[in-house]
Amino acid sequence: MLIDVCAVARRTLRLLSFLLACGAFAGCGGGGATSAAALTPAGAAQLAPLANGWVWIDVPQSNCNDGSPTGYAVNQGTGPDLLIYFQGGGACWDATTCLVDRQTAHGPFGRPQFATTASTLTGSILDRTVAGNPFATATLVFIPYCTGDLHAGNNVASYVDPSTGATVSYRHVGHANAMAFLSSIAATWPSPRRLVVAGSSAGGYGALMNYASFRAAFHAGASYLIDDSGPPLPSGLLSQTILTDLYANWNLGALLDPQCNCRNGFLPLLSGLVATYPNDRMSLLSSEQDGVIRAYYQLTPAQFNLAIQQATVEVMKPTPSARYFLVPGDSHDMLASPTLFTQGVPLTTWLNQQLVNDPSWINESPS
Repeated sequence: MLIDVCAVARRTLRLLSFLLACGAFAGCGGGGATSAAALTPAGAAQLAPLANGWVWIDVPQSNCNDGSPTGYAVNQGTGPDLLIYFQGGGACWDATTCLVDRQTAHGPFGRPQFATTASTLTGSILDRTVAGNPFATATLVFIPYCTGDLHAGNNVASYVDPSTGATVSYRHVGHANAMAFLSSIAATWPSPRRLVVAGSSAGGYGALMNYASFRAAFHAGASYLIDDSGPPLPSGLLSQTILTDLYANWNLGALLDPQCNCRNGFLPLLSGLVATYPNDRMSLLSSEQDGVIRAYYQLTPAQFNLAIQQATVEVMKPTPSARYFLVPGDSHDMLASPTLFTQGVPLTTWLNQQLVNDPSWINESPS
């Protein structure tokens, strides 16, 4: 496809204007590829140049679980595409899982934490140098995870710490954060040629649950979803106690009830998305026995395999615009090392087929 040279030039001019106004990053109190006011409604973003082209942007309206502010990171590309990537990192939904087991990523997550994370992105889909990376020239947006709620919550829960008896306020505000980030991202890159909403693990669920909100905010030429290792499984498999806690403590219904009847499981959300956006190419990446996800669902390898087969065959296989990429084994988080996964074709090739609307883009599975 032809690159929209005018759009690239406009983004470049905005970036140059900002750098000149701020003295090439020195002493800047605002930030991003354009003015601070455009990046956040409060005008209080902070430009923080890091290695490998990444810039961290503080968003004061956002919070991690502990109340500390967070933000997001941007790596400006030379092409017209925009990739928004939701970070993974477990989940929690009650006092035991959030305060005792601490089975999720938590705050603080600001510039120092992203600087550490950025050093681990080598070889991932966010590494422009990866051979065959379909996002080599795209603008990359990294949405961090520190709220324990699959990027889907909008609630401050009160948990009693079993070890101390103290009441702890836990901010499950992942969706609220995403909306705060979205307002600045869409204002800065409003019309990408291709908008890609992606994520891995908890971020895969985050991409799935926030897709409709993000899609609506842009004037994109085309929109795509990549859910890596966040499979929405059939109803009845996740403990009803856990589901009840998710809806109560995350206020999950505020996001999902308008989209689907998902109070018994998340597969109806995927069904609804593929029906609502029949021209959007959507993909699900998973291993057949994902060791991380099946542990949350408390499934055996065989049970998880059956569930993922049911989800992909029933929902995605009949849909011309939805495809799945399944690999054998129990691996997790395929976008972290996309060149390591091949099933029929290499994963990077398969993702490129998805993005360029290649008719040879087909379901890939060991069985």
